[in-house]
Amino acid sequence: MIDRAEDAEGNLEKHRVCEEFEESLRRLAMNMLRVVAGAGEPYRLLRDMHRCVLSAQSYRECHNELPTSFQIADLLNCTRNLEGLATFTSLERPPPKEPRDYELAAAATEIRQGSLRVVAAQWGDSRTVLINAERLFENGIRRHEKARERLNAAYLGRRGDKK
Repeated sequence: MIDRAEDAEGNLEKHRVCEEFEESLRRLAMNMLRVVAGAGEPYRLLRDMHRCVLSAQSYRECHNELPTSFQIADLLNCTRNLEGLATFTSLERPPPKEPRDYELAAAATEIRQGSLRVVAAQWGDSRTVLINAERLFENGIRRHEKARERLNAAYLGRRGDKK
């Protein structure tokens, strides 16, 4: 019979190891993206990579497997900012502090995803991947402009009602 205290302690250790891996992977990704953009700390990249590898090894020792591709992709997913917004309609959602809605946030996310994919495609040699990345980026810009126009029209319409 397994002691509950030992089981709880094992779960705490697994949780701690998961958090350590997540933090090291995010730190590496964050610094790498900033370096690519001309900022960041290039001198820390190798140290961040080493810390990430060590935390992945600890994860494997604790869980008897490495994190799955799905877990890693989910951890680095840049659409997490949309999770709370997508569950409500415009009428159900409380008014934001600033005029920003799901469409605007989704468009901004699409622009970010497109720009990251463009950079990655420029490093590779696939013209098709680059064209698709540029299309995603441009679609995000158009979507953002339409959402901004709609919000501005709605704002001006509300202002007109108050006069």
